[in-house]
Amino acid sequence: MPFKEDNSNADKLRIELDEALTRLERAALDVRAKGKRDGGESGAEAEDRMNRLEAENRQLRDAVTKLKQQYEILEMEHQELQERAESADRELDDTLRQLDRLIEAETIH
Repeated sequence: MPFKEDNSNADKLRIELDEALTRLERAALDVRAKGKRDGGESGAEAEDRMNRLEAENRQLRDAVTKLKQQYEILEMEHQELQERAESADRELDDTLRQLDRLIEAETIH
């Protein structure tokens, strides 16, 4: 059942990607909240820092989204190859059975 294992692994990876994105978003919110609480930075410095963090978060989110899309494409290609391999196996089994029947028919005559 390697195909089911592959699907399970794909689902796990998809969940991990979603969780990573959630952690990034939470981290940005935590930094913003901490900046408001601490007040150690000037308003402009805090705003600049927050803008940089938000830009970095957007970049990371975009990267995760692209990776997820690429992974889904690879997953579909893998599924197609898996189906082709299973079809080829069935065809090979049929051919071998036909060959066995031909050999058996020849030995009888």
